Amino acid sequence: MAQVFPAAFAAAACPRSLPIWLLALLLAGAVASGRAEAGGPVRPDLRYGPIPTTISPEAQAVLKSATARAGTPAGGITAAGVQAYRLQEAKTLQPYTDALREQWTASVEKSEIGGVPVQVVTPRKLLSEDRAGIYLHGGAYVLGAPFTKIPAVLASELGMRVYCVDYRLAPENPFPAGLEDALAVFRSLLARFGPGRLVVFGDSAGGGLALATLLNAGELGLAMPAAVALISPWCDLTRSGDSFDTLGGWDPLLQYYELDLAEAARVYAGGRDLKSPLLSPLYAESWKGFPPVLISTGTRDLLQSLAARLRRELARGGVDVRLNLWEGMWHVFEAYPVPEADESLKEVAAFLRVRMATGGSAISSKK
Repeated sequence: MAQVFPAAFAAAACPRSLPIWLLALLLAGAVASGRAEAGGPVRPDLRYGPIPTTISPEAQAVLKSATARAGTPAGGITAAGVQAYRLQEAKTLQPYTDALREQWTASVEKSEIGGVPVQVVTPRKLLSEDRAGIYLHGGAYVLGAPFTKIPAVLASELGMRVYCVDYRLAPENPFPAGLEDALAVFRSLLARFGPGRLVVFGDSAGGGLALATLLNAGELGLAMPAAVALISPWCDLTRSGDSFDTLGGWDPLLQYYELDLAEAARVYAGGRDLKSPLLSPLYAESWKGFPPVLISTGTRDLLQSLAARLRRELARGGVDVRLNLWEGMWHVFEAYPVPEADESLKEVAAFLRVRMATGGSAISSKK
């Protein structure tokens, strides 16, 4: 992926001010970047402004420095191409992950839960040994790293370990491989900690996978966790919803569905119907027994409509659900070094903390 934001960010030494373009690599943005290959897709222009003055100066800087990028290469997403990119991604992100470890954690250790590789995040101040979180990362089901700012901060805020699932990715391992991995980890940690002391959270594709995992768990008769937090969840792999048209080009990270997500959805689904609830949980027929849910999105998030529709479907299904809509924010802004990200993650932590304290019982909240 080409550099998306100015080199000025690269000079920052503080972990909170790391190069923003590095953070973008962790999220469900473009699978490829730079100039489109001959015969490849042509990206419409990025809509640079106007820049809202109602957000922090740091967030304004992100929007001002956004650059249009090419999407999936003409040859599509191939195993060889994506493997090479992942290796480069890991190398590029190493300074970022090292800084996250130093600032937020006591340790980040590789382990295995239910036969699935995980990274176990232990905060500097561990307040509870008998509670835990499960984190599912974004990356459009083809990219992404299990350890990001989101589990690092939430582990610290909650004072408990977070298990970051290194689930299998497409195109080498299409659906249901990732779902099977997430379910195996959930089942194992559910048995260890119990439902009232376990929470699940994820961003973008990881948010969709979190929903699919719990829908599948419910079908198998498993208990639900105390709560779920979803950050810009990709809960519908089809191109449906108003924001794909109204916000196309306004989101500095996830710019256009056709170029950023369509091919990833195709290779992940592996020929299955994209509206299958375990691929696109928004189409679930029932949410009976589902735990309390917090959804976070922004007014520039390309997936804003999915968040709005998901909140409505959950509310209709009787789920205790809360939607946080952030002014001027973009797709998974919580991973960026902006004040709004820190504030949002504190709210996510507070939501999860209260639900664990009450054993997951529904607490009234503004819909």
